[in-house]
Amino acid sequence: MRERGLRRLFLVGLAFDFCVRWSARDAKDLGFRAFVIEDACRPLDVDGSAEQTRAELDALGVTRIAADAIA
Repeated sequence: MRERGLRRLFLVGLAFDFCVRWSARDAKDLGFRAFVIEDACRPLDVDGSAEQTRAELDALGVTRIAADAIA
């Protein structure tokens, strides 16, 4: 992705609190600016995992946005 000049990643998916969370964490670890389009995701919400994910994304500096924010 870096070779193609990408610096920002916009993430969506079915498992907000698992796959999307891990992808956002990986993106930040690799130095990308990460955005999660939260209304284009669905959480499994196992034992509060959705709220834990929101807190972790905020702490990592991952921006959570709505789909209409990028129109």
